[in-house]
Amino acid sequence: MKKIFIILTILLMISTLAQAKFNENLGVTPEEVFIGIYPNNQFVELIEYNVLSTRNDEDKASNDIEKIKSLIEGAEYCKEKYNFQYFQSAEEEIRKDRGFIEIHCSLLTQNKNIISVMTDLFSEVLDREVEVTISKEDIGLHFQGNDVNVGGNNTALTKAGSDQRAVFWKNGTPNLEAVLNITQKGKMQLVDKLDNNAKSRELSVEEINEMKFGSKPINFMLKPFQDDADIYRLRHIKYYGELIEEYKKKTGKIPFQGEASVPINVFIANSKQQSYIKDDNPSAHELELLNLLLVN
Repeated sequence: MKKIFIILTILLMISTLAQAKFNENLGVTPEEVFIGIYPNNQFVELIEYNVLSTRNDEDKASNDIEKIKSLIEGAEYCKEKYNFQYFQSAEEEIRKDRGFIEIHCSLLTQNKNIISVMTDLFSEVLDREVEVTISKEDIGLHFQGNDVNVGGNNTALTKAGSDQRAVFWKNGTPNLEAVLNITQKGKMQLVDKLDNNAKSRELSVEEINEMKFGSKPINFMLKPFQDDADIYRLRHIKYYGELIEEYKKKTGKIPFQGEASVPINVFIANSKQQSYIKDDNPSAHELELLNLLLVN
């Protein structure tokens, strides 16, 4: 009996650990994924952060990046990687940002059924079965695997004594956001394999209309996402502004005041981002680098 219990325990552990991954098609997987769903516009913004290689071969990893660049230029990356049933890419981009690789996809859908749309989206990204529920109060997402850290404008819960995850958004929320994170161990960095950024061409309003996903231009559909991003930028400005004010109250001056006869430019970066800092200010100035502690 004891042996049977041990075997069952091991099998359960293997099952849980096996789920600790995102979709790994095309030989790559992100460490974090942002998903922004805008139901009224039938539009989804999908961003993969810190895209890593699942391979142990440098040459194969380089070939993967070249293939991905080619797919992105034709707006075929999401189709190839995720095989969504209800989405088509309008625009795609791969780029280096702060020492990491990001892949941005703007997706459109004809399907207005939020259950079908969310099931298609999250099951492919998380690479596992999901269930979407709707009540008068909430829209819920349910899946197995407490390996996934969840953020965004939602409430994420773990069922006691299980690895059942539940994520809830208030019903009626105009945009549903989820930031999904899985700690990736032993994966190869790809930033040195990407020689230059790549982007699909911007579609015209007529082309979008021909796709029959709606009559609004893509820039209009991106506006809600950009407005939300501006809110976070303003929060950052407020945060640093308050720190500077607090510093001035305690010291009688703002940081670096009186330390140089020319303006001082300040870059804030962690150790992984510092090598990508580009000082392109043509005017006379001094440069200060504030090093942030990188928390793993």
